Formats: sequence, C-alpha cells, structure tokens
Amino acid sequence: MRPTTHASAGACCSAPTSPDAYAPSPSPPAPTGGTPPLGIAAMWLVICLANAMAGFLLGRKLPLVIAAPLALVLSFVLTAYPATLEPLWLRHMVSGGLDGCCSLSETISWRAVASTTVLAAAVILAAALALTATAKRAVRLGTTGLLVVGLLGSGALAYGLPATPSNPRSTAALTCNGTNPQVCVWPELSSHLPTIQRVAADARQRLQHAGLDVPAKLTMAETPGNGAEYIGHWALPTADTVRIGIASGLLPLNPPACADRGDFPGDVAFGPLTAWLSLTAGASKGEVAGRYGQQETALAARVRTAPAAQQRAWFQRNEPALHDCSTKPQLKLAGQAAGGAQ
Repeated sequence: MRPTTHASAGACCSAPTSPDAYAPSPSPPAPTGGTPPLGIAAMWLVICLANAMAGFLLGRKLPLVIAAPLALVLSFVLTAYPATLEPLWLRHMVSGGLDGCCSLSETISWRAVASTTVLAAAVILAAALALTATAKRAVRLGTTGLLVVGLLGSGALAYGLPATPSNPRSTAALTCNGTNPQVCVWPELSSHLPTIQRVAADARQRLQHAGLDVPAKLTMAETPGNGAEYIGHWALPTADTVRIGIASGLLPLNPPACADRGDFPGDVAFGPLTAWLSLTAGASKGEVAGRYGQQETALAARVRTAPAAQQRAWFQRNEPALHDCSTKPQLKLAGQAAGGAQ
C-alpha cells in the first residue's frame, strides 16, 4: 500500500485565482500505436503454423469431406475450451490468457508465451513426422512422444500462472520531464509529456492550496519510492484523467488487509474522499461522478462549498478510516445535510 499524505494545518483551501495559471488545459491526444513484441509475434506465427500443419495432416489422412469440418471443430475446441476451465494456468498452454494483458505498467510473462510456443512446436514436429516418416511404428512412437513432451513442457511452464500472466514493467523505461513537479510516464505517452506535466502542475498546486502535501515527483511506477507519488496509468491522457490520477494518489491504493476478513467501515469513505480530492484538483464534476458515483460526488461538491478549514478538517477526520477496519468515517459535514456514515 502506498503511504498517504495528510493535510497540513496552515494552508488555505481556496485555489489561486490567476486566470493564466488555471485556464482549462487542452486534453492531450491518445498515444499512437506501436509494434508487438517480437516474442508475441513469433508465438502467433508458431501457432498459425501448428494449425496449418495439423490441418494438412488431417487432409492427407482422411477424406476431405471429413477432414475440413473436423479440423475446424478440433481447432475451436483446443483453443477455446481450456480458457474456460480451471485451474487457470491451463489456458496459457493454448494462449487463452493473453487477451487481458497488458496495461502500460505491465509486461507479459515469458512463461505464458513459452508455454504456448512449446505446445505448438510439438504439434508442428509431430505433424511433420507423421507426414514424412514411412515406418508406422516409428510414426506412432515418435508423434506420441513429441506430443507428450510438448504437453508436459508446456504445462510445467504454465503451472501456477494467474489468469493474467503479467509482470511489473521496468521503471527504467519511464520518461520524465519537469522539476516542480517532475512527471514520469511510460514511453508510449512521452510525446504528450509536456502537456501532461502542465496539467499535473496545475492539479498539484490546487491540492497544495487545499492544504495537502503532494510530492514533487509524480510517476506511473506502481512502486514510486520515497518522495514520489503513483498517479495511475491510463492509455488516454486527458486533463481529467491526469487530475484524477494525482488526486487519487493521495489515498491508499488498496483496502487494508483486514477488509478481507470482515467489515470495513471505511469503504463508504473512499468514494466521497476521492471525489473531493479530484474536484479540488480541478477535474470536471461529470467525469468524477462517472468514476465514483453521483451521490459520492454530490457529497464532495457540498463539502467544497464549506469554509477552507472545515473542508480540511472533514478530510483529516475521514481519511484515517481507509487504513484500518476499526475507524468509522464521519462524512456528514457540520451545518450541512450531507449524509453519510456517522
């Protein structure tokens, strides 16, 4: 879990009124497409060749009226069904778990790619042997041995993998810009970094004027390190996503571990607190409501109409509820019918 910053007591919650500093920032365009990793491209080529070889083998050994539909049915069953079965690692033997990977902060696990490639390569070799060998006994033993070795090797590589076989991306790939704040993004977004940095500087200054301590380094690395804040990862870097990413980075990334074992009273506080931070950072009310709910955003908007000190006290009173399962949030703001847990 990321360390959470707390409101400082002496700052003012009203943002500066400089029209140049806080004029609406244009939304950066989406990142351009790239090329697939060579390992993924090679895997799909091997899969295509395995399907072609198996289909050709069926066409040579069986009448075409039987071979064609049989090849289609077998191809569908062998690629589709393992992805619906448990244990989950079975799907990686036939590439069934790769469609959910990866976000900008992730890379595909080499084990998943290797598992699929090994089984497909075994099918290619077995089909080639069946098509070229003349001794029937050698064909039976050789093809059986190749398929068994392929299944065992593929299963060993896939064993234990989760549904989405990904690893954290190396932070060495990040591209950084600016000093106050310094913003670090993945290379796919590097061409938009100046615009992102400008929006981030605006959002950070708004949050600082609300009495919040925002680090001077904002990064897409999920393990940001000391003096840095994780701002999430997004493929479409609009002004709202940047502002909301910086705002939500001031709260814990995940619920406390005790939430898995029982009640978590602080759950009701996450939406209003994140909505308040996002609105304070300058995000549009419609975008915030779409992410965190209409009621939560309405409550946060009502809190935003209170005096600065009262807003700061409301945040400081409720933020600790996100860290344990014993602190109850008090979302109702004194003097307003804001509702919420008491």
